[in-house]
Amino acid sequence: MEVIEVIKGFGLELTEEQESQIKKAVGKEYVLRSDFNSKNNELKNANTKIKELESRDFSSLEADRDDYKTKYEGLLKEKNDNEKKDKFFSKVEDCKIRITSCIRSEALTL
Repeated sequence: MEVIEVIKGFGLELTEEQESQIKKAVGKEYVLRSDFNSKNNELKNANTKIKELESRDFSSLEADRDDYKTKYEGLLKEKNDNEKKDKFFSKVEDCKIRITSCIRSEALTL
């Protein structure tokens, strides 16, 4: 919200010349109290967040990270082992089917 809007909010009409003179006078040195309070609250929240982050125990986070990495690698190995087992048993099943069909065809020819 700008100062001009506040003045117009009081029902006062300004000419363009008056508006430009007010803008020159106010310049960048002044801000509305509501804008100041808003920015000040943002700053306080950011500082609070910084303090929270600074107070965190990163060594425990690193230990947790390492634990999760180890668990992930274990699960990944287990998954790969299961895939290899499934592939192996699938091949064994194929062999059983072939052997069974060979035995049947030999039994038919006898």
